[in-house]
Amino acid sequence: LNSSLQKRMATVAGMLAAVECVKNTLQARRSEDTFKQIYDRATSGNQAGLQELDKLKRILLSGEVNAVVDQYPELKKRSPEVQLSMFKMHHQYSTSSEAATILSDQLPEVCGLFSQVEAICFRALEWE
Repeated sequence: LNSSLQKRMATVAGMLAAVECVKNTLQARRSEDTFKQIYDRATSGNQAGLQELDKLKRILLSGEVNAVVDQYPELKKRSPEVQLSMFKMHHQYSTSSEAATILSDQLPEVCGLFSQVEAICFRALEWE
C-alpha cells in the first residue's frame, strides 16, 4: 500500500481506491470462516511446512543461511546472509520473537536495512 500511495503519478481517487481495496481485504480476513479455514489448514498435519519454518527460525537465530531461503522468492540470494550478519553484530537475541521485537523498535530507516531479516522473521513467526 505504501509504495502504491507514494507513486509520482498517484491521484487522490486512486489512493482512496487503493486504501479501500486493502481495507476490504483485511476485513474479509477477519471473519470467523476465514480464521477457521486458516486454522484448519495450519493444523491439518502440515508437518513439512512446519519443519521448513523451523529451519527458517534456525537461520534467523544462527545467522547461517542455507538452501531453505531458495524456497522463498522474497528472500534474495546474498542479501539474507549479509543482513543477518550485520543484524547479529548489532543485536543479541535468542528467539525469533526477540528478533521481531528488535526490528519493531527500530527507526524505519534502520529497519529498512534489514528487509530480508524482517522477511525471515515474518515467515518464522507465522506459526508461533
